[in-house]
Amino acid sequence: GRTSDDIGIYEDGHWTWVEPPVSRGSFYTALTGPDGQSDDIYLGGSIYDPDRVSMLFRHDGEEWTDLGRGFGRSITDMEWFDDGSGVKLYATGQPPSYGDPDELFGFARLNDGQWEVVAPERMTRPIHLCAHDDGSGPRLFGMNYDVLTSWDGHTWSEYELTEYTETELASFVSVAVNGRQELVWGGNSGQDDIGRVWRWTGSSDELVGEADGEIDAIIADTTGELGGGLFAVGDFRHINGVPALN
Repeated sequence: GRTSDDIGIYEDGHWTWVEPPVSRGSFYTALTGPDGQSDDIYLGGSIYDPDRVSMLFRHDGEEWTDLGRGFGRSITDMEWFDDGSGVKLYATGQPPSYGDPDELFGFARLNDGQWEVVAPERMTRPIHLCAHDDGSGPRLFGMNYDVLTSWDGHTWSEYELTEYTETELASFVSVAVNGRQELVWGGNSGQDDIGRVWRWTGSSDELVGEADGEIDAIIADTTGELGGGLFAVGDFRHINGVPALN
């Protein structure tokens, strides 16, 4: 969420440091190319130019390319998703202005270099995005502070969360657990500084983990190099009574 003097890219066992594409701005999200088909890195955030607007850059291993402005005031998360018309980059974030009937409602996709509205109806703006198939077909799920939504390429659906308590979300991922794809999210409650992890069963939410400290990230091992599954990272000693590794 802040600019830095350098950006590190970890590949083939070593770090490569590159200069950021802009000198003043904030990056909130990073994403690799779709399905691991390229080594491109995408960065999204906001910059004052001269007012606050979103920015999106791609690094191809050699240089940065500015993919344009105009989404809104910022990009908070990005995800690749195929709604039937091909894989495209979807983004969520802060809309251009509050109360504007023509705003993008904080959700749009990049199509041939142009942002386009894909959910023009009023909706609960997601802060985090994750492509996931819960058995009913591939959907792009969105998570706000206390609302779970999904986009199937045509309509938005909202789901009632019964177990979930409002949390400062750290991660929102789809991960294979015991041969089944799970939608999992985690973060910290501002009331008790306890990290918690939930999963979506396809019809309801379920608390699956509670740490004795803060959870900074939930990481899915998609390569299998760590044995597969889900990892929680943060400042805690135990999660569900299981000792954490230092």
